[in-house]
Amino acid sequence: DILMEFLLNVTTAPEFRRWEVANLQPQLKIDKAVAFQNPQTHVIENLHAAAYRNALANPLYCPDYRIGKVTSEELHYFIQNHFTSARMALIGLGVSHPVLKQVAEQFLNMRGRLGLSGAKAKYRGGEIREQNGDSLVHAAFVAESAVAGSAEANAFSVLQHVLGAGPHVKRSSNTTSHLHQAVAKATQQPFDVSAFNASYSDSGLFGIYTISQATAAGDVIKAAYNQVKTIAQGNLSNTDVQAAK
Repeated sequence: DILMEFLLNVTTAPEFRRWEVANLQPQLKIDKAVAFQNPQTHVIENLHAAAYRNALANPLYCPDYRIGKVTSEELHYFIQNHFTSARMALIGLGVSHPVLKQVAEQFLNMRGRLGLSGAKAKYRGGEIREQNGDSLVHAAFVAESAVAGSAEANAFSVLQHVLGAGPHVKRSSNTTSHLHQAVAKATQQPFDVSAFNASYSDSGLFGIYTISQATAAGDVIKAAYNQVKTIAQGNLSNTDVQAAK
């Protein structure tokens, strides 16, 4: 019981001591710099900022102008209004259900509220281009799709695998996908292409993600887009659909 109480306090009732929060803020810069060494991270952040007006447009990583300014009071406010029992899942391995239920009733009922209701994401569409000195161009081209758990979301998932969801075998080039075959006819330069699919509680995004040399970026994106358009017009065999499932 004592161990469980400590674990739950760490996850649901952190103290956020002022000096600890202040000392950790420089680490945010390091963590963000490490994360953004991966170009895909930056692309996905910009993609959501361009696609949505609110909610999903918010960055996953702390904006630079907020680093060093986050206070313990703000963290406490967030915990109190979002870490509520209605938004939590308690999972136990090697423990009986009655014991786990008792733990939940004893320690997790302290916040029985639903918490603050978040605004639903509003899709708007848009474009963000960011210049850098890299020789490769990373591009994401998407449209709004379907919410998670819907029949439409399942259909988009199948379509993602029809087009090419990326290699499932280590060091595989995914050369058999529809997207790869279409783009290969448009350029002789190295490239990578896959279908992009993300479903959320109130929206979704579907499209293509390409990586190519700067000189070939236009041809790669156009070829990938045309392939999606071709399949959307019904040029797809039942064999491909069954294989994607």
